[in-house]
Amino acid sequence: MVEADSVSISSIDSDSEDTSDSESETELDDSDLEDVDEVVRSEILAQCIALKQLAVDYAHPEIKVKSCLGARCFFDRASAPSGEVDLEREEILADALKLKSWAAAYAKTAGPLSSESTASARCYFERASKEVTYLEEVEGVIDDQADDDEVVRSEILAQCIALKQLAVDYAHPEIKVKSCLGARCFFDRASAPSGEVDLEREEILADALKLKSLAAAYAKTAGPLSSDSTVSARCYFERASKEVTYLEEVEGVIDDQADDDEVVRSEILAQCIALKQLAVDYAHPEIKVQSCVAARCFFDRASAPSGEVDLEREEILADALKLKSWAAAYSLNASPVISGPASRCFFDRASAPSGEVDLEREEILADALKLKHLASAYAKTAPSLTADPTATARCYFERASKEVSERSERALMKTRIRASEQQAKRAASEAS
Repeated sequence: MVEADSVSISSIDSDSEDTSDSESETELDDSDLEDVDEVVRSEILAQCIALKQLAVDYAHPEIKVKSCLGARCFFDRASAPSGEVDLEREEILADALKLKSWAAAYAKTAGPLSSESTASARCYFERASKEVTYLEEVEGVIDDQADDDEVVRSEILAQCIALKQLAVDYAHPEIKVKSCLGARCFFDRASAPSGEVDLEREEILADALKLKSLAAAYAKTAGPLSSDSTVSARCYFERASKEVTYLEEVEGVIDDQADDDEVVRSEILAQCIALKQLAVDYAHPEIKVQSCVAARCFFDRASAPSGEVDLEREEILADALKLKSWAAAYSLNASPVISGPASRCFFDRASAPSGEVDLEREEILADALKLKHLASAYAKTAPSLTADPTATARCYFERASKEVSERSERALMKTRIRASEQQAKRAASEAS
């Protein structure tokens, strides 16, 4: 009975394989292709997710790594030796701790030194194994109070304190110097001469005061000049000892009101005023020129010709007006162009062709609109993309003209094999 069943099942399988090949090719075309596209799309999405995760891991290394693998500790593994690994681990941790403390002590030299409370330290100078010198051995000069080591130690400490004080004085020059020595003034000393030194000191101080005033006057030229109120000053031009010129002596032209010195002085003052005015005009060109001279216009003068000058003036003014308008149009290119009433549009002129110009204008405007849209999309990448609602879009994976790749063919073969197996199982179940 079993052999008959097996023979019948094998025969059914052979028959079903022959028939399924022809039937599955027609029945499973659409469904198999859809399954293949789903597989390809899922693989592409999985690769995109993996690439995204790699980019995130590269950009953010501080994020912890999440792993689902079963990891184990090297020291706690089942195959680890019992005692050697523990001892080795303790030695490694102790060495790491020492290295950490040494690195911290090297990096932070200002930190306090700490020692173990159980550590027994001894002084180098008071140790029991110190060497006894020849003098101590022969003369027996070993004494706790007057030991040579104590003297050496005190000298070393004194030198260290002196070096420390020198370092502080060098690093902080603003600290005042403290001295316990009895100092005296050079000029007030008991052995100083009576009169000469005082006179010399006064002269030195007077010279220093004059140098100070000269230096201040040189450094600060803007400061006012001050003179002693008790000083009697006189005018150079009105002094009694002024020299009389040959003209004054011979012709007797000496006069208080019309003196040559007064004339010279007035000329000098006039030149100074003129120079000052020139300096002001040079430094401030925005100040208007004030003139008391009777000026006349070149074009309105009495001796001007009648018609030629007027025509020339009008031409010059017209040219200047044109140049002004051109300069304004060049410098202010954002201002609108103003044209006269006698202007016409190129596309609306009477002599324009009927259809060709309209078509050309529409094409030019359409191209300009597309260029504007492309330029705005290139310049402003942040705004969202807009699509025409009337446009019919289709999916790349679900299109009718898609090509079947090798991978999709393999997936199709797998689906066909699975379908044939399922049909064989069904037929076997029905036969049984």
